[in-house]
Amino acid sequence: MTTGFLIFLSIILNYAPAILAQVENGGVADPATNAFWSLLRIIFALLCVVALIYLVLHRGLGKWLQKSQGGKQILVKERVALDAKRSLYLVDVEGRRFLLGGSENSVSLIGEFPVERSNEP
Repeated sequence: MTTGFLIFLSIILNYAPAILAQVENGGVADPATNAFWSLLRIIFALLCVVALIYLVLHRGLGKWLQKSQGGKQILVKERVALDAKRSLYLVDVEGRRFLLGGSENSVSLIGEFPVERSNEP
């Protein structure tokens, strides 16, 4: 529905100046009218691009990232670098959450925590 509306609005913005020029001026286009419609088309195009960027980043990209994690049993929820060679990892494995410490040569289990269920989509 949104795409159809955008196409309809685009057609109106493209053909309205020509129709108005023919009706009002007997076929002679007024430069001020053309400048107004050109500016209106530019603003409309900019709004369409911003809306498309928003939809891709907040709707499409989020769903794609969720699908990419869909079948995995191990999910690294967060990583915090302590220094150049040591990090902490928060990892979910089959409904259990672990806090792991990793260094250049080893990985250590620091603790296990219950997984918090959230109502996020």
